[in-house]
Amino acid sequence: MINIKNKKAFTLAEVLITLAVLGTLVSISMPVVRNSIPVTDNFRIKKAHTTLKTIINDMLNDSVQYAGKRDFSNNEKVYETNVGVKASTKTFKKIFLSVIKTKGTQDCLAYGTSESVNNCYVTVDGISWCVPETDFDNTNMIEQKDEKSFATKFAPITVYPKYEAKKAKADPQKYMMEKAIFYGVRRDGKIVFLDIIKCDDKSKEVHCTAQKLIKKYSKHN
Repeated sequence: MINIKNKKAFTLAEVLITLAVLGTLVSISMPVVRNSIPVTDNFRIKKAHTTLKTIINDMLNDSVQYAGKRDFSNNEKVYETNVGVKASTKTFKKIFLSVIKTKGTQDCLAYGTSESVNNCYVTVDGISWCVPETDFDNTNMIEQKDEKSFATKFAPITVYPKYEAKKAKADPQKYMMEKAIFYGVRRDGKIVFLDIIKCDDKSKEVHCTAQKLIKKYSKHN
């Protein structure tokens, strides 16, 4: 016969105290765990921004494509094809797309265009890029004034961190304004957020979210 009187066990009070301690630890650690998990959309926004900066910098420093140049001006006179024929305004776009290694095209609206016909090029990470054919002098350039009201020309690049065709089909223009990021690339390689949407603390557009994220990201790097 087993004598259970000598068997030791936890009292109800001890169990309750243990559960209370565990609950406290979980409540403290959950925010930390939640913040450590990357949000897919935010991750794509940061990746798109970093990719754009890297590509523009590499293109400017490419001694073959832009030999002897420090900017993209008159780029049709700088780059020559293998058969010796001078390239047109497609040069910048051609080189840019060859670097990001696209896997196909996407019918989406880009800033400055009126139709959604193969305007965007999709990379393997799902980011869609709308790159203009420009000579960085006049063709497909837009002007934007800085804080001193000095007007500068930029080549507009529209980026969709995640393009959803079904949602965009109903109203491409509205979808673009809500879900796209609008960059401007100056002839000397400077990249800015185009002043297309007026952003404030309550803005929900992806363009505004990108500005906040990159500003915060830049402070910690």
